Amino acid sequence: MDAYDLIRSAVLDHRCLTATYRRRVRHFSPHCLGRNKDGGFSVLGFQYAGQSSTVLPAGGEWRCFAVSELTGIHINNDPWRTGSHAGSRSGCVKLVDVDAYLDSGSGDRRRR
Repeated sequence: MDAYDLIRSAVLDHRCLTATYRRRVRHFSPHCLGRNKDGGFSVLGFQYAGQSSTVLPAGGEWRCFAVSELTGIHINNDPWRTGSHAGSRSGCVKLVDVDAYLDSGSGDRRRR
């Protein structure tokens, strides 16, 4: 299973992930996956633990990750987490493939 398919499955199943992104280990709940404004694949996730190049608030924070820069991705057994949805999309994903709350994932739009 490639990184995209693993993330897609985690979004649909509400499973948390651990991955390395820009040389820092991140623990996050992936919420939305698709293409960004430049046509690359991005995932909007709620990062609740791990490292960051900026301060990660104690309760966690929404983060946008380029799928191509995530390595060592694996599902962990942490409980699903989320934050306030106000402003959470912030332009991270422009063409949505799957969304943890809005999309059943019945269609496969990712390779369009």
